[in-house]
Amino acid sequence: MARTIIIDGYNLAFASGKIRPVLLKGKKEGRALLLDILAGYKKAFGYDITVIFDGAEGKEHKGDKVRGIRVIYSKPPQNADRVIKDKVSVLKKTRVLTVVTSDRELAHNVKGRQVEVIGSGAFLEKMEREMSRRGADKEKPGKIDVKEWMEYFGIKGKG
Repeated sequence: MARTIIIDGYNLAFASGKIRPVLLKGKKEGRALLLDILAGYKKAFGYDITVIFDGAEGKEHKGDKVRGIRVIYSKPPQNADRVIKDKVSVLKKTRVLTVVTSDRELAHNVKGRQVEVIGSGAFLEKMEREMSRRGADKEKPGKIDVKEWMEYFGIKGKG
């Protein structure tokens, strides 16, 4: 079965000494940094990653993809924890899941058969260790990365 990682977005972001200060200055920038880091991890290991954030300005966004990472915002008054619980109950039937959160109540509610729970700090350490062991932090950008960056900066490619 495929490994899917479901991440409590703000919980993980606030656990990171690198992301937290950026997030405190601006949510959008903090989320972008988190997603950039996770995109590198996804690229190196091929995991299916979904990040769930608490609602964004009262709007619900389901399944937007950013650099291959599925991003979901809960719709207020529903919070990210509720969305994670719902996702886990559906996906655990067909996938091996890892839920990343340091929220004890959420961890208790989702932990079980086919579901591993790892705290945000432990996940950050694991991710850093795996990336450095693989040398993924030194890899060159792939064709998809270059194409995305060219589009982002409005640069037209050849042919």
